[in-house]
Amino acid sequence: MAAPSQFVGHTLGHYRVIEQIGAGGMGVVYRAHDEQLDRDVAIKLLPPGMLADELTRKRFRKEATTLAKLSHPNIATVHEFGSQNETDYLVTEYIAGISLDAELTAGALETEQIVDLGIQLAQGLAAAHEHGIIHRDLKPANLRLSSDGRLKILDFGLAQLLPHASNLGLTATLTQSQKITGTLPYMAPEQLRGEPADARSDIWAVGAVLYEMATGHRPFEERVPTALAGDIIHKPPLPPRKIRSRTSPKLEAVILRCLQKEQAKRYQSARELQSELERLGIGRTPIAARWWLWPIIAITASIVVLLVAGAILYFHARPKLTDKDTVVLADFANATGDPVFDGTLRHGLSAQLEQSPFLNLLSDQRIAETLSLMARPKEARLTHELAAEVCQRTASAAVLDGSIAQIGTQYLVTLKAVNCSNGESLASAEAQASDKNHVLDALGKVASEIRSKLGESLASVQKYDAPAENVTTASLEALKAYSLGYQAMVVKSDPPAAVSLFQR
Repeated sequence: MAAPSQFVGHTLGHYRVIEQIGAGGMGVVYRAHDEQLDRDVAIKLLPPGMLADELTRKRFRKEATTLAKLSHPNIATVHEFGSQNETDYLVTEYIAGISLDAELTAGALETEQIVDLGIQLAQGLAAAHEHGIIHRDLKPANLRLSSDGRLKILDFGLAQLLPHASNLGLTATLTQSQKITGTLPYMAPEQLRGEPADARSDIWAVGAVLYEMATGHRPFEERVPTALAGDIIHKPPLPPRKIRSRTSPKLEAVILRCLQKEQAKRYQSARELQSELERLGIGRTPIAARWWLWPIIAITASIVVLLVAGAILYFHARPKLTDKDTVVLADFANATGDPVFDGTLRHGLSAQLEQSPFLNLLSDQRIAETLSLMARPKEARLTHELAAEVCQRTASAAVLDGSIAQIGTQYLVTLKAVNCSNGESLASAEAQASDKNHVLDALGKVASEIRSKLGESLASVQKYDAPAENVTTASLEALKAYSLGYQAMVVKSDPPAAVSLFQR
């Protein structure tokens, strides 16, 4: 499959690809032109290998056809599913405007707008639910606002259609602001417990979206994925009026009912939720009907898009590190409880990053020497705080701080780079492993991504990017033994113990 940027200017079927407009765990999205019907469309390229065989592809095509039969003003229409040169793609309606998450960067919305958008969201969900289709991945990034105030739901049913996109939130990520975005914060408690999702799971997600529209915050904002999941399952959300006192009490009641932990205590259907919101909005003219506001909204949306694009260009153009900077690699925070990851992931990541001609890792020997000068044991575990102190004492530029968490049967590996002098987040990356045997593959993915985000050229990353099994080993147990032996040899200066471990 070609690299995403290589599709621009080329054709898929009778669609001419114009520009990339988005990317996520479900694939890369482009704006394209339908040469037959003379209209713009959105094309989502599915991740390579997502449809592993022809049987799976036929199933996806059949269910995509079902989605194409959904016709509702608040649901982005699915036009077709196609394949070309081993590239699978889904063609949908193109919606000019901005996503709700971009709209929310300016802060909370007013009650009138929240109610109007909430009604439209409930109407679209009701239409899909009545056809037996659950969204499963509802979030602000999947809600688009057109220039006339119309809300459109994107990616309907895609989480269900893609066989490897489980209910455990493959797109949860740790952003450069260290706040979790993507699927995880909008997942219902039953999804996090690995139970089947139903229409009421979408209702919970609506509650999370309404909460964010009303307060400018998510209902649960813990930064560590496992802790976030625990809060969603066990803790009640802070009432919206505690965050933003001007929130309507009636709207607050609707939001909190959507966010009930037990499915039976939520609204039992999107129609029921729609009716409740409509009672709040009696006497108001829906935003989508205010034709005289359209030009103002269109101009405002254009300005926001330009500002966001400018900010993205500025921050991406600015190099995070140079090839003369030194980086301290901290130990991984292991939230799984499995000791096989302790020390192992740090050593595996070190081996991956040492391929890079750009990144300079502070050696373990230099770290041990610095710890001794700090009156700390040479083998002390490098927590984020201790690594940051070592970073400052050695005049290094940044700390690479990793974590691993288990959600259900899957593992989430995250990595972030932090400037140790001012605490600024420089970059972050995450990858999912379907099981324990694929954790090292996920480690390789975050290593490649963080290298690119810190300033290494794409050509360099691609040239020096051998898979994990080529630079270390495919076995966690073997890597664990090797990392212990390496520590015994380099840090503790105990060759006999090292040899014993190396021979395991």
